[in-house]
Amino acid sequence: MSKKILIIIISLMVVIVGGIWGFIEYKSYYDITIQFHHDNLTIDIYSNKGLTETVSNNKSLRLKRGNYYYTPQGDLFSNDPIYFSINSNETVEIDPSYSDQYLISLLNDNQTTIHQALIEKYPIISSNYTIIDEQLYRHGEWYSARLVQQTEEPADMPDIYRVILENKDGQWVIAVSPRLIISRLDFPNIPKEVISSVNAAPSNDAYSL
Repeated sequence: MSKKILIIIISLMVVIVGGIWGFIEYKSYYDITIQFHHDNLTIDIYSNKGLTETVSNNKSLRLKRGNYYYTPQGDLFSNDPIYFSINSNETVEIDPSYSDQYLISLLNDNQTTIHQALIEKYPIISSNYTIIDEQLYRHGEWYSARLVQQTEEPADMPDIYRVILENKDGQWVIAVSPRLIISRLDFPNIPKEVISSVNAAPSNDAYSL
């Protein structure tokens, strides 16, 4: 075989292998739609190689199969990373929770209304219980608190009840009535983090009232 023919064969093989590799690489990417649920939100998308894309509006892009996460920018939303995987053409919903600081400000704005809803449903709270460890979750639509029974003797261990409310169409309604512990199995439609948080050990305020 002449040297010229050998060079031609090698060149063809390089082209074929390169074409196959290029096709495989192309097929490893998918068309992804980034769908925002909130205005004025910008996210950074990361892969294991670092920052991949910064996105601030609904957008279509191509991402390679694999694991990613995004972090919201700014103070309004939580900066905790949110993980997702790409295995097909799909839409990635961008719906991060508000930041702790912003949720605290929302709680301050809604606290009186929430207390009114609680006491209207359970009047005994106003005279026999103290509301502590109040918290809002996600986008301020979920609320939890602990109700500490007021005891006659400071040394007595008070009963501590958990309660969860939900904001529906601008009205705060009881989602879980006061109880010593809340089972996830009984309330599958309530976010797990809400139930886990309110079930946790109460703050020291419960024993210093």
